[in-house]
Amino acid sequence: MFLQLRRDRSIVVLSVLALCFASPGAATVRYVSPTGSSSNSGTSAGLPWSMAQANFALQAGDLCMVLPGTYNTSINPANAGTSNATRITYVGDLSNPGAAVVPSIQPRKAYVSIKAITATDGFTLAYPARYDSIYKCISGGGLQFQAAKYCVVGSNTINGLVGFLANGGLPCYTSQSLDPNCFANTEYDTLRSNFIDLGRVIPGSRSFEFKAWTQHCLIDSNRVIGTFDDAGSSLADGGIAVVSYNSYMQTFRDNRWQFEAVNNHHNFPSTTWDAFYLRDSLSSTTFERDTILAGTNTPDPYSIRCTMSASGSFPGSVRNMTLLNCVIRVKGDFMWQNGFNNWTIDGCVLQSEHGCPLLVLTDWNGSKVRHSTIWASGEALRMEGPSSGNHMLGTGNEVTSNIFYSKNAGTLNGYGGVAMWKDNTSNFKSNNNLYFAPQYTNSPGDLSLVWSGYYGSKPGSGQPWNTLNGQD
Repeated sequence: MFLQLRRDRSIVVLSVLALCFASPGAATVRYVSPTGSSSNSGTSAGLPWSMAQANFALQAGDLCMVLPGTYNTSINPANAGTSNATRITYVGDLSNPGAAVVPSIQPRKAYVSIKAITATDGFTLAYPARYDSIYKCISGGGLQFQAAKYCVVGSNTINGLVGFLANGGLPCYTSQSLDPNCFANTEYDTLRSNFIDLGRVIPGSRSFEFKAWTQHCLIDSNRVIGTFDDAGSSLADGGIAVVSYNSYMQTFRDNRWQFEAVNNHHNFPSTTWDAFYLRDSLSSTTFERDTILAGTNTPDPYSIRCTMSASGSFPGSVRNMTLLNCVIRVKGDFMWQNGFNNWTIDGCVLQSEHGCPLLVLTDWNGSKVRHSTIWASGEALRMEGPSSGNHMLGTGNEVTSNIFYSKNAGTLNGYGGVAMWKDNTSNFKSNNNLYFAPQYTNSPGDLSLVWSGYYGSKPGSGQPWNTLNGQD
């Protein structure tokens, strides 16, 4: 009997503790409706508050049930929650997030959660938002983190532009000029498991942005799509889907990025679309298991490239970057325009079918390409630097255990094979790679392999390539 009493008492104690954790003492359930009133109690669906009253009156721990209908007031609470257990929470219909529609969702306080609500003008997590979350909602106007920290946006449908910016949506820099109004940046936010449709990416677009000292953010398991289209535009600017500069220590993991083009620039046909454009003080960022499909269903002759280290206002400042186990298919170059500094490409599959060079790497320093498959209808790999100097002199450079496949041999400047040229190649390791070009021509100047000062090389023992590169 004593044992039975002790066991029963333990069950009672655990039950009480569970109730305590599940129901904070100060929690109150309120209801809001498009036809609600501040004079109602808000304690039942029959006596709902207006959204304005809810924004004003909700306290830490309160749960606000958002009844179906279209509201004229955005979600923007005046008060903050105090912890994960005492959040301010707005909840629509979890089975139908389109049932309750508000102009926008704009949490600007700490510990605020919004679930299953549609915002026609989008989501903005604005300074001093902290520890907020938006879950299973629908945005008709994109998403912006404006100096928010430790916030989570997950399992939503987002239509429109995405930005990780400073307070007030500022980018902080215009060229090399710092905006004095920038006083807070975005940090430690998570964007996870969302479907994001950027819509038309037009000349001048910067559709998915990381700027203004954005740091330590996680972009994880999202699906992102967009379509390049210059219809109605006269701008010479190429149009960019994803751009990042002046940001640090981001992690991109398990995302799928897919971009297509419906035309080239009608007024500026030589301008190329950019799926990714990384530039200016971007460092210590990792792409892990991401898939980038840029133009895989786009008809010829339109092309989309990825510029992974672009020229900008702070040359040579894209560094300490990692591509790990990624799959990337582009209908254009996958290029490093402004230096391949302390990069690692490891275990990746890179492919281009457009006929231009795929992996274009300049000004090497401390960088590695390992255990990857690089497939191109043009040059699979081009390592080069300005003809005026020796720009492959940095230490720690390595190309090992890769497969380089070029569909065609061709001329030196982009039609086939592998070119490593115009540079001093000391302190450079190339070993255990397979270079394969199944087709060749008898045209003068057509080559499969070019290495530094050697005009060309046959495979095999005693040949210049083998002498320089050991087990390639």
